[in-house]
Amino acid sequence: MEKNQFLKLRKLGVTILNYKTTHIDNSVIIEPCVVIHPNNNLYGKIYIHKNCTLFPNNIITNCDIGCDTDVTASVLKDSQVGKRCQVGPNSYLRPHSYIGNGCRIGDFVEIKNATIGYFSKVSHLAYV
Repeated sequence: MEKNQFLKLRKLGVTILNYKTTHIDNSVIIEPCVVIHPNNNLYGKIYIHKNCTLFPNNIITNCDIGCDTDVTASVLKDSQVGKRCQVGPNSYLRPHSYIGNGCRIGDFVEIKNATIGYFSKVSHLAYV
């Protein structure tokens, strides 16, 4: 990530803990009060709403992530995640996955072409 882009996001209220190990495309929109830990890669059209935390080692492509959501060491592609969700660690949201508000997507869960209803939990070791 370029230092100029880092400074621009910082002025908007985004906390990036290590900009040298973080990649964020210019097409990514990030609201204030988002914390991005090291080793995150954000590609394509992404919208990250306020108060989210991206813990280390995520790869996110073309997604909408709702406010107050935490994502840990996961891969998200062409998906939508609701508000107040927890994703990961080591989850894989494949294209056309829709996660409702208040959901928990746990360890080693893979979701493809599915809608997970509000306040649902897919705890671990699952394929939906």
